[in-house]
Amino acid sequence: MEETLHYLMDSFWMDFTSDFVAILLKEGDQLIPKVWRGETLQVKHTLHLTVDPDSRLLQDALWWPNESGMSDSDFRKALENEKLSTWFTVPLKEREKTFGICIIGFRNFVPLIVEAENYFVEFGRDVAVAMELARDKERQKRKIKGMEWLRENIFPGTSIEHMVEKMVDRAGKGTMAAAASIFLYDEKNNCLIYQPPSYGTFVSPDNMVIDNESNLSRLFPYFGKAGGEQLTVPLVVNLKTIGILHVSGKQDGVFTEDDLELLEFLSTHVSMQIENARLVQNEQERRLRLQNIMIHQQELVKKDHRGGESIRDHQNRQLHFRLFGFSIRSASAAAVSSCYEGRTAIAAQFAASR
Repeated sequence: MEETLHYLMDSFWMDFTSDFVAILLKEGDQLIPKVWRGETLQVKHTLHLTVDPDSRLLQDALWWPNESGMSDSDFRKALENEKLSTWFTVPLKEREKTFGICIIGFRNFVPLIVEAENYFVEFGRDVAVAMELARDKERQKRKIKGMEWLRENIFPGTSIEHMVEKMVDRAGKGTMAAAASIFLYDEKNNCLIYQPPSYGTFVSPDNMVIDNESNLSRLFPYFGKAGGEQLTVPLVVNLKTIGILHVSGKQDGVFTEDDLELLEFLSTHVSMQIENARLVQNEQERRLRLQNIMIHQQELVKKDHRGGESIRDHQNRQLHFRLFGFSIRSASAAAVSSCYEGRTAIAAQFAASR
């Protein structure tokens, strides 16, 4: 992208005489200088500005001092700090999509003629078209690299910790973030739970309760939106949100649309694998609990056998006791006693007859 901008800038600089030319790209609500020509003071800092989405700078070609009533006072002051008395701005637009603006400036007053204005506007269109083509090409390259990364790092059947580790590493390095992490949604408790490991300098927060969508936007101000110091995208499987991927601490500037596109790519292709791994892990934990219960039951059976009574005999005796008010062993003892008394009576009668 920057190679394309430098080429266009050099071509314009050689064809048209001016004291200053700069291309500022829109990233979220920021205008960020990318390439410039001419003697300047501190363009990288003075022209790094916040811009309103509805600003005329992004919609119309403007000429100073003709546009002396323009509302973007910070922009005007920034150019005055660069000692420019006359400047012309052109929005970089293609198919209703605005990429930023181009600035052509002069140290001394220069009257603007119609031919020059048309030339500047045409140059702005050329830059926008070239940027769109360059971005499409870079997008295709990133997609190919992304598919290669998936093939090399994400395998069916791998643990959830392994996939999360690879995913946050790719997200952090790909967006030049200081930290990247994943939170999975706990449907039972209606909260987001941190899923280790993470990338970079990350401090694990407490579980975050999610009441509604507005609460999610409050927790993550840049949810699915570029232009901030943090960026968050949902992890979705079959139209169901299973968690979020979050990056923070952009090393240079703010997170861009390209960063958002990378996170969305990861979310699209890895969310299903993470959900499958989580289901497998839950099933393994359920089987382990069942196995522990079975082992405990077998130990009880062995213990009762050593005591001379099986669990089944114990259960039958307890049931008989509840039904008839006495236990099987008590009934057996009563029967033995009755039999003994009968035999004693018969013996007595036999002795008397003799």
